Formats: sequence, structure tokens, C-alpha cells
Amino acid sequence: MRFQFDRVSLSEDGDYYQVHFGGQDEDGPYLLLQASLDCDDEDDMGAVPHYLECHIERLIGDYDRLKLELDRTCLTVIGAGKVGERLEVGFKATDDEFLELRRVLGIMFEHSLRVRTGV
Repeated sequence: MRFQFDRVSLSEDGDYYQVHFGGQDEDGPYLLLQASLDCDDEDDMGAVPHYLECHIERLIGDYDRLKLELDRTCLTVIGAGKVGERLEVGFKATDDEFLELRRVLGIMFEHSLRVRTGV
């Protein structure tokens, strides 16, 4: 499943991180990733639960085994939904916005983010 978004916004507050992909219309399609890195949230294997929300209701939920791949114009989320769907999230970002996105996703998904070569 592929989405294309014009905006990326990032939030962080202590151990809480959020990445939001969206467009001009606040009521339009979107994708939200959240993580709280509080140690109490880790499972027995050390995985931090992540929350994914988007305009497709069946994909909304908590996940502890998402895998992400990031390049300059696309974030691929693997393992969403009940059947482990692959979401390709195209986005527009300045160089500075991309570097900040890569930094925040690297914190949120420390062991499951792969940045594609040349990025």
C-alpha cells in the first residue's frame, strides 16, 4: 500500500516521540507513528511498543515488531495491520527536515530502522 504526503512533522518530549505525515487538508489521509521510550514499556525481548495510526482504521494499533526502511523520499513500514502489511510512505522534506526525521526515527526504532545506502 502506498501513500504520498506533502508534510512531515516531528515532536519529542522527554522519552516520547512522534512522527506525523500528512497533507494540506487536516481531515485528509495521514500516518502517525508514536513511541514512548520509558523502560517500563519494553517487552521481555527489549522491544519498545509503537503506536501507528492512519486514515485506514484496520491499520491502527500498537506494534512491537515494526521494521522500517528509510530513504530520502520514502519510509517503508513493514509489519502493520493484522496481516503484517507493507506501507510505502512517500514524503517531501527539505534536507534539514530529512536529517531530523532520520534522527528521530533512529531513536524511536533503534534496532529496526534501516537507512538505505546513499542517504
